[in-house]
Amino acid sequence: MVKMSINLLSNEILQEIVKNLRQNDMFSCLLVSREWCKNTVSLLWQDPQLVRGKCNKYRVLARTYMLCFTREEKKYLKNNGVPIPPAPHRRPPTFDYPFFLRKIRIGFIERLAFEWIYRKRSVDRKGVILHLNKALQELLFSRAQRLESICFDSEWHFAGRQFPSWQNLKILEVSASSYNSLNPSSFLQTIVNSSCNHIKIIHSDIDRKHKDCDNLLSRLITNQRSLEEIKLGSYFQVPQSINTLKCLKFNNVDFSAFSGEFAKNSLETIELLEIRSCQLKTEHFLNSVLKMNNLRQFTFNDHRLNDPSIHNFFIKLLKTINNLKYLSIHFEYKDQQTYSLVEAIAPLCLQLEYLKLPSFDLKELLPYMKFFDQLKYFRIDLDIRLNSTLFLQTAKELPSTLQHLIINDQKYLINQRYRKIRRNYVSLGVEVYKKFFSTINCKGLKSIYICSDFLPSELQNLNIKWHNKEMPEKI
Repeated sequence: MVKMSINLLSNEILQEIVKNLRQNDMFSCLLVSREWCKNTVSLLWQDPQLVRGKCNKYRVLARTYMLCFTREEKKYLKNNGVPIPPAPHRRPPTFDYPFFLRKIRIGFIERLAFEWIYRKRSVDRKGVILHLNKALQELLFSRAQRLESICFDSEWHFAGRQFPSWQNLKILEVSASSYNSLNPSSFLQTIVNSSCNHIKIIHSDIDRKHKDCDNLLSRLITNQRSLEEIKLGSYFQVPQSINTLKCLKFNNVDFSAFSGEFAKNSLETIELLEIRSCQLKTEHFLNSVLKMNNLRQFTFNDHRLNDPSIHNFFIKLLKTINNLKYLSIHFEYKDQQTYSLVEAIAPLCLQLEYLKLPSFDLKELLPYMKFFDQLKYFRIDLDIRLNSTLFLQTAKELPSTLQHLIINDQKYLINQRYRKIRRNYVSLGVEVYKKFFSTINCKGLKSIYICSDFLPSELQNLNIKWHNKEMPEKI
């Protein structure tokens, strides 16, 4: 048997190995050899903002980046009251850590400056933090040559400044709420004037008071050549002709001012549409949605269905789009039109593979389960008055194609006093759960996830892949 030394592995193979390890295991790889250390450091420092926990971790990161300053930069900061950490053994850092950076959040840079100065009581904190924050921004954005993702959520100090690293930008997130004085216009103007035109994902949540950002964001979207996903919040402008767009998401958008139409070639490429907490008072936008012939995933959350136009829109959508694979609908309140919508979903969505209807109770969905014979993902939201007979009947009606099952017993966010009353209704007991699992006849079932405040400890010994109190967003 021929043994192969780990030092003979190529850098590409080493990075693939390290990439699939947990962060704690990555630190162990630093001690294997120089090659392992080099490849592991480049991965660990791609996104240092994943740091969680105590503030001293931020101070360690700030110290490491500050050691990468040049002598002139250190001298300038020292003259402005910024305490500079001494270099160990009077040597520069082994690696150029800012070079590895691929994801950065501007608020994270501000946090580094704040945590480094926070305990330095002998300095003017406000002014010193500002100088250090600006210096760190320039260091990271000028030295990071492979930057792929930027999140704007804090003050930007380089209006009009262009960085070469932005040419490789793939993901851009811009956030500015009404609770602070942050204005993203200078940052957006800088991005628009730069040469980054290969962004694939743009997420924007800009408050309506920043109306000067509308045209800037529209120009930014228009300049992109390979844009695949747009998420807009708080404001809306019609996206220009984009024949690469696949995902379109709206959050808290008022469509009352919408009177135009999407470009035809943009509608034909959209596969995912998400609408959350929006004001839908115009038929122009809804008519545009009906022309998305390649739509595969549709999410509609946090709305009332008492508007007849919205109800008619749903019926038309289900009749027009015959290839829906993913459907998630959640309403704030239910009425008679809501129940009629379930009746329409069943016979019109025969190709559904993923179904989320948290607004409806199990007893309302059970009569229509026979229609969903292609489901791969299904979520059960337990009602507080659910009986074991209905629960076991559901196990018999589940389609054989099911792969992932979620049982949710946290549908109602209620106080601790009412939890005791709910426990008497919902807690089904170990025997009922065991019968439920033994009754399921799903040949391709890969995982069962139970989310419950009252889950019996005996169920932990069963073959359940997921077991904790956080609902997974994606499977």
